[in-house]
Amino acid sequence: MSVSPIVSAPVQAGGDAPSTALDRLNHRWYVAIPFALDPISPKAADAFSDGTWTAAWRSAGALLPPIAFALGFVAPLVWPGMTQVFSESLLFLAIMIAIAFFSGTAGVMLLLGLSAATSRTTCSAGMCTGRTSCGRSPRTSSATC
Repeated sequence: MSVSPIVSAPVQAGGDAPSTALDRLNHRWYVAIPFALDPISPKAADAFSDGTWTAAWRSAGALLPPIAFALGFVAPLVWPGMTQVFSESLLFLAIMIAIAFFSGTAGVMLLLGLSAATSRTTCSAGMCTGRTSCGRSPRTSSATC
Protein backbone atom coordinates (compact mmCIF):
# COMPACT_ATOMS: atom_id res chain seq x y z
CA MET A 1 0.00 0.00 0.00
CA SER A 2 1.33 3.44 -0.86
CA VAL A 3 0.20 6.90 0.20
CA SER A 4 -1.40 9.15 -2.39
CA PRO A 5 0.25 12.58 -2.68
CA ILE A 6 -3.17 14.15 -3.32
CA VAL A 7 -4.92 13.55 -0.01
CA SER A 8 -2.56 11.46 2.17
CA ALA A 9 -4.81 8.43 2.16
CA PRO A 10 -3.89 4.90 1.15
CA VAL A 11 -4.05 3.86 -2.48
CA GLN A 12 -4.11 0.18 -3.36
CA ALA A 13 -0.84 -1.25 -4.64
CA GLY A 14 -0.69 -0.81 -8.39
CA GLY A 15 -3.62 1.65 -8.29
CA ASP A 16 -3.48 5.11 -9.73
CA ALA A 17 -4.35 8.31 -7.96
CA PRO A 18 -7.77 9.75 -8.94
CA SER A 19 -7.53 11.60 -12.25
CA THR A 20 -10.61 13.81 -12.72
CA ALA A 21 -11.91 16.46 -10.36
CA LEU A 22 -14.99 14.36 -9.51
CA ASP A 23 -12.79 11.33 -8.80
CA ARG A 24 -10.57 13.41 -6.51
CA LEU A 25 -13.62 14.78 -4.72
CA ASN A 26 -15.11 11.29 -4.31
CA HIS A 27 -11.74 10.05 -3.05
CA ARG A 28 -11.64 12.86 -0.52
CA TRP A 29 -15.22 12.29 0.77
CA TYR A 30 -15.15 8.50 0.92
CA VAL A 31 -11.49 7.63 1.54
CA ALA A 32 -9.41 10.54 2.85
CA ILE A 33 -11.86 11.98 5.40
CA PRO A 34 -12.77 8.59 6.92
CA PHE A 35 -9.07 7.68 6.95
CA ALA A 36 -8.27 10.90 8.84
CA LEU A 37 -11.21 10.50 11.25
CA ASP A 38 -10.58 6.84 12.08
CA PRO A 39 -7.89 7.40 14.77
CA ILE A 40 -9.97 10.16 16.39
CA SER A 41 -13.46 8.67 16.14
CA PRO A 42 -13.99 5.32 14.41
CA LYS A 43 -17.78 5.75 14.51
CA ALA A 44 -17.56 9.11 12.74
CA ALA A 45 -15.26 7.51 10.16
CA ASP A 46 -17.82 4.74 9.64
CA ALA A 47 -20.62 7.29 9.21
CA PHE A 48 -18.56 9.21 6.66
CA SER A 49 -17.66 6.10 4.66
CA ASP A 50 -21.23 4.76 4.74
CA GLY A 51 -22.14 6.49 1.47
CA THR A 52 -19.19 5.06 -0.47
CA TRP A 53 -21.49 3.21 -2.84
CA THR A 54 -22.71 6.56 -4.24
CA ALA A 55 -19.20 7.17 -5.64
CA ALA A 56 -20.15 4.85 -8.50
CA TRP A 57 -22.26 7.77 -9.72
CA ARG A 58 -19.42 10.26 -9.91
CA SER A 59 -21.47 13.45 -9.89
CA ALA A 60 -23.91 12.34 -7.20
CA GLY A 61 -21.21 10.95 -4.96
CA ALA A 62 -19.01 14.02 -5.27
CA LEU A 63 -21.65 16.74 -5.06
CA LEU A 64 -24.24 15.30 -2.67
CA PRO A 65 -22.29 15.99 0.58
CA PRO A 66 -21.71 19.72 -0.08
CA ILE A 67 -25.30 20.12 -1.31
CA ALA A 68 -26.53 18.40 1.87
CA PHE A 69 -24.39 20.73 4.00
CA ALA A 70 -25.85 23.76 2.18
CA LEU A 71 -29.39 22.43 2.64
CA GLY A 72 -28.76 21.92 6.35
CA PHE A 73 -27.27 25.38 6.69
CA VAL A 74 -30.05 27.21 4.81
CA ALA A 75 -33.03 25.22 6.12
CA PRO A 76 -33.37 26.84 9.58
CA LEU A 77 -33.37 30.26 7.95
CA VAL A 78 -35.99 29.67 5.27
CA TRP A 79 -37.99 26.54 6.17
CA PRO A 80 -41.51 27.40 7.42
CA GLY A 81 -42.41 25.97 10.80
CA MET A 82 -38.84 25.32 11.95
CA THR A 83 -38.28 27.97 14.60
CA GLN A 84 -36.42 26.08 17.34
CA VAL A 85 -35.36 22.57 16.26
CA PHE A 86 -35.40 20.61 13.02
CA SER A 87 -37.90 18.07 14.35
CA GLU A 88 -40.64 20.74 14.41
CA SER A 89 -41.12 20.14 10.71
CA LEU A 90 -42.18 16.59 9.93
CA LEU A 91 -41.44 17.09 6.22
CA PHE A 92 -37.89 18.30 6.89
CA LEU A 93 -37.34 15.40 9.29
CA ALA A 94 -38.47 12.97 6.55
CA ILE A 95 -36.06 14.63 4.09
CA MET A 96 -33.22 14.30 6.61
CA ILE A 97 -33.94 10.62 7.13
CA ALA A 98 -34.12 9.99 3.37
CA ILE A 99 -30.80 11.76 2.73
CA ALA A 100 -29.08 9.93 5.59
CA PHE A 101 -30.52 6.63 4.37
CA PHE A 102 -29.25 7.30 0.84
CA SER A 103 -25.75 8.32 1.93
CA GLY A 104 -24.21 8.39 5.39
CA THR A 105 -21.75 11.05 4.27
CA ALA A 106 -24.55 13.31 3.05
CA GLY A 107 -26.45 12.70 6.30
CA VAL A 108 -23.43 13.73 8.37
CA MET A 109 -22.90 16.83 6.23
CA LEU A 110 -26.60 17.75 6.49
CA LEU A 111 -26.40 17.46 10.27
CA LEU A 112 -23.17 19.52 10.37
CA GLY A 113 -24.75 22.24 8.23
CA LEU A 114 -27.86 22.26 10.39
CA SER A 115 -25.74 22.45 13.55
CA ALA A 116 -23.66 25.31 12.16
CA ALA A 117 -26.74 27.27 11.13
CA THR A 118 -28.61 26.59 14.35
CA SER A 119 -25.70 27.70 16.53
CA ARG A 120 -25.24 30.80 14.39
CA THR A 121 -28.91 31.81 14.47
CA THR A 122 -29.23 31.00 18.19
CA CYS A 123 -26.22 33.17 19.02
CA SER A 124 -27.46 35.94 16.73
CA ALA A 125 -30.73 35.99 18.66
CA GLY A 126 -28.78 36.61 21.87
CA MET A 127 -29.55 33.25 23.42
CA CYS A 128 -25.97 32.11 23.93
CA THR A 129 -25.35 30.20 27.13
CA GLY A 130 -21.91 29.80 28.57
CA ARG A 131 -18.89 30.05 26.29
CA THR A 132 -19.92 29.27 22.73
CA SER A 133 -18.46 29.66 19.29
CA CYS A 134 -20.01 33.11 19.27
CA GLY A 135 -17.59 34.33 21.90
CA ARG A 136 -20.06 35.14 24.69
CA SER A 137 -18.87 34.35 28.17
CA PRO A 138 -21.13 34.01 31.22
CA ARG A 139 -19.81 37.30 32.67
CA THR A 140 -20.89 39.47 29.75
CA SER A 141 -24.42 40.20 28.66
CA SER A 142 -23.86 40.58 24.95
CA ALA A 143 -23.02 38.00 22.31
CA THR A 144 -20.28 38.86 19.83
CA CYS A 145 -21.15 36.70 16.86
